[in-house]
Amino acid sequence: MKTGNFARIGFYAGGGAAMLLFLVVWILPISYLAGALGSEIFGSTHIVLIGLSMVIAVLVAGIFFSVGGALTGWFAGVSIDAMKVSIAAQIVKSRQKQAGASGIAWSGDNKA
Repeated sequence: MKTGNFARIGFYAGGGAAMLLFLVVWILPISYLAGALGSEIFGSTHIVLIGLSMVIAVLVAGIFFSVGGALTGWFAGVSIDAMKVSIAAQIVKSRQKQAGASGIAWSGDNKA
């Protein structure tokens, strides 16, 4: 299935918006919760493991945000492309009907 411009634009816009949302809203709470969970599990002596758990939690959350936002934008773009194709098909059908009613042969091209 060939997608149009709106699907590609929606993919990039959704991914960018999700990354901004992730950076602004989620990066600090997730790293804080991962650090607190790591200190509960490993104790305060294993600082490296706590830092590693914080980094892994932030990376996993970032991947979920970016993929989810990009897919949401792509689905929105595909639906807009589908609506454009449907509207274009309706326009062509109405022009063919009008041309048939007036006796004018309409070939479907717009070369004038």
